[in-house]
Amino acid sequence: MKVSVVCPGFVRTSIYQTAVTVNIPQDKASPSARLAAWMMEPRAAQVILNGVEKNQAVIVFPASIRWVWRAYRIAPALISRLLAPLLRKRIRELRSYRLTSDEAKKAAEGQS
Repeated sequence: MKVSVVCPGFVRTSIYQTAVTVNIPQDKASPSARLAAWMMEPRAAQVILNGVEKNQAVIVFPASIRWVWRAYRIAPALISRLLAPLLRKRIRELRSYRLTSDEAKKAAEGQS
């Protein structure tokens, strides 16, 4: 039996538009506005199929994500330290979007 693990970066799908968010406006939870390097679904599917056909054990794409993955494999502590500030910034940003309980109730009523 052969197995391939797929580790995609950002692929342009409807996942962020259809995801249910809790206590954060949906448009604020999506990183779509900030990311220019989205891969389209057909291209992502082709990369995956090519990797499986070549019997690649790990399929990481796009190239920018593959470079980060390779660097992490070589120096996990260093890459973690470099990425930590970016992750903390995103968490602070998401927390700033939290809805008050009244706003959350109104948003829930609007979805019904």
